[in-house]
Amino acid sequence: MATLLPERKRLEELEEEIIGLELRLSALRDEVFTVKQRMNNYVYPVLTLPNEIVSMIFLHYVPAYPCRPSILGEGSPILLTRICRHWRDIADSTPRLWCSIRLFHFQTILRPPLASEVPRSLKLAADRKTAQLHLELAEKWMEKSGALPLSIELGVDVDNYGDYYNLMGLQLEALRLIMRYHKRWQYIQFRLPVKPALTGVAKRRDRLTITDCFPLLRELHIEFDNYPAFLVLIEAPHLERATFDNTDLGPLSTLSRPPSLFNNLTQLILLRFDLLSAVWALRYAPCLQRCWMNVTFVIEGEDHHSDFIEPVFLGQLTTLAIRLWMGECDYMSDFLGSLRTPRLERLCIEEDFLDPDPIDTLSNLIESGSLQLKELLVITPKRTGPQYARAFSQIPRVRRVIDIDLSHNRDSAIAEEWGFVLGEGVRFDYQNDW
Repeated sequence: MATLLPERKRLEELEEEIIGLELRLSALRDEVFTVKQRMNNYVYPVLTLPNEIVSMIFLHYVPAYPCRPSILGEGSPILLTRICRHWRDIADSTPRLWCSIRLFHFQTILRPPLASEVPRSLKLAADRKTAQLHLELAEKWMEKSGALPLSIELGVDVDNYGDYYNLMGLQLEALRLIMRYHKRWQYIQFRLPVKPALTGVAKRRDRLTITDCFPLLRELHIEFDNYPAFLVLIEAPHLERATFDNTDLGPLSTLSRPPSLFNNLTQLILLRFDLLSAVWALRYAPCLQRCWMNVTFVIEGEDHHSDFIEPVFLGQLTTLAIRLWMGECDYMSDFLGSLRTPRLERLCIEEDFLDPDPIDTLSNLIESGSLQLKELLVITPKRTGPQYARAFSQIPRVRRVIDIDLSHNRDSAIAEEWGFVLGEGVRFDYQNDW
């Protein structure tokens, strides 16, 4: 028995120590409860602001309308909904946060150096997953915008989106979603790459005919890449600026009545466009002030001189740029001769359009139209050629720009200098097409 005394004594000491620790732990728990209560009762100063003030602050976070934020990432109102429940409620009840959207504007989510180590198929799969998420968020986004006008961009943000045809189905699904809100469209930009194999029955089945009235539409930029979408039957009484890039406008020459799509346009940009379709469009644009055309003429084996007999009256046109898109452009002299532009001040033209004698051709054009040009810009791939400044000394500013590779990478700067309003993503650089 004497041998257990030390153990009993030690056990008593431990039990006393445990009681002391439990008392200390109980005191600490009471202190934790008190601190949590103080924290729960604390009100952050920012949360005391009226909802109207917070809403105004949120509006300064997103890009100013009509600029469009990406649906995810910096500047997206979705980020504001992830701070706290109170902020989410305010953001969701502020329609002006949701009236601009940029869909499918992303680069692969696999960033370098990882991207270079991952198979191409996996990169495309990752982007497809991101596109599906965009589509899921877009419908709620549209609903939150209430009844406000909309600024929408739909398109793939890649230099070579031939690899992104696997997103085509999702893009068309998104387009159909957006079409439900077309009465509120105001600033619109669509870029839809389409497989060249879309022909015959498939082309007729998948044709997208956009008709109806778009009462608020002011700016329209469309690149459908030969997708069979007929747009000429659109009624847009307030449309001021339009860009059509490689887009089928529909049977302009067979319409029973003039299309109203072009009636009030002050700016028209036609990129990768057939000359004959461009002429038809210009005939219906009496208010046009600025026009930029990258054209070709692809119909062979037919005589189209008669299509240029009727004059094209553009009484308000002050700025005209005509560039060559691809190959050769026949009938350019017929087209230039059909133009009636008494107020033209700035002319940019491809030197090849003026052959065989550029100086003589330009002189006849200026004299026959009684033009009072203030600026003449001739673009040429040749290092030597006519001295335009000497031949046209009556024009205040004459330039001959050498563009050897015909890449059109100067065009955006020229267009902006001459007052063209370019939508985000509107591209002039088609060097891959040559």
